Amino acid sequence: MKRTLLTSRDSAILEEALAKFGNIVTTRDLYSILKDASKAQALNIISRLAKRGWLVRIKHGTYSIADLTSRGYLDASQLVVAQTICSNSYVTMEAALGYHGMFDQLLSTITSVSLAQIRTTNSGSSNYHYISTQNHFFYGFDEVTIEGKQVKIATIEKALIDLIQFNRSIYSVDLVIEKMQTYKDKINFNRLASYLEKSTTATTRIFGYIFDLLGIKSSSLDNIVKEDTSTTYLSKDSGVYQAKWRLYIDKYFDKYSQSA
Repeated sequence: MKRTLLTSRDSAILEEALAKFGNIVTTRDLYSILKDASKAQALNIISRLAKRGWLVRIKHGTYSIADLTSRGYLDASQLVVAQTICSNSYVTMEAALGYHGMFDQLLSTITSVSLAQIRTTNSGSSNYHYISTQNHFFYGFDEVTIEGKQVKIATIEKALIDLIQFNRSIYSVDLVIEKMQTYKDKINFNRLASYLEKSTTATTRIFGYIFDLLGIKSSSLDNIVKEDTSTTYLSKDSGVYQAKWRLYIDKYFDKYSQSA
């Protein structure tokens, strides 16, 4: 699709929509601006703006207004888009850590936890991935205002837990260790421990192991899981048994115990 210039009329429509509604608009919002046109004419205008890349579809009937200097670029915050796609969700993992100033890499996928089954959605240049969970794991987030929109974002502690509970792997455990080392002063360890009481046994065991690696008191976590006689694998390839936490770990993490 070739880049097309905005006509003065289309530019006026988008500028009025931005002024009234911000970056994210619904079909109904656009109808209110195009009130002098028939419904069919308004739909044609909306369709034309979408085909030319000035309206980027987020979900049915909802669009982001592209940066008026470049066709098709999704200008709205990824966090706002994630919440717009599914209101009954909260942004977590790397994206939430980024909001809290603890992750500075550009993300192509924004992960949220949701009470609904939502397909991964592509909007603009980003993917929006939703992990379905049960009510008792749907907690640990704050509602903040971004670009005039309300967005639910995991606290630091819940973002760290979700990385392991919903994405258990060497990568996620390594990332949690790195953030706990680097941003120890930003983490509320009392809150983290209280959240872990609500988490899975596997997640609590892995955090207990992490606490020990980093020299953090882990007795409160030990009390949570000590009656459970099952065993946990840190990753699918873990083969080294760690008796205290009834946890199979990976030699990869020896580098932390050696430096502790």
